[in-house]
This record gives sequence, structure tokens and C-alpha cells, in this order.
Amino acid sequence: MTRPLPRLFYSYELLRVEFVKSDLRFRIDALFRQHHITIPFPQQEVWFRNELINTVPKNRENA
Repeated sequence: MTRPLPRLFYSYELLRVEFVKSDLRFRIDALFRQHHITIPFPQQEVWFRNELINTVPKNRENA
């Protein structure tokens, strides 16, 4: 089984290529939204076994 080639493009006009890349991103986003595709972002929850106690050091009470 052969792997598909990556989709690449290039341009000799630096400023124009930025517009093309932006248009591609907006089109991809629109298609994802149209087909209800979401990309989850990694999240991390921290659970503590004991209740945290918020204390202020005595030398910082009146700061």
C-alpha cells in the first residue's frame, strides 16, 4: 500500500501566498463547521484529595 503524497504548494509572490493560505484556512473551517467536525484541544484537570486551604503569610497580611 502506498502512502498519499502530502498536499503542498508554493508561490514566488510572498504576499499573495499569505492570502491563499488564509483563504484555505477559512474554507477548511467552513467545511468543518458545515459537517459538524470539531477538533478537541487537550485539557487537563487537576484533582486534589484534600481540600486546599488558602492562607496568607503573616508578613503579607497588610500588603
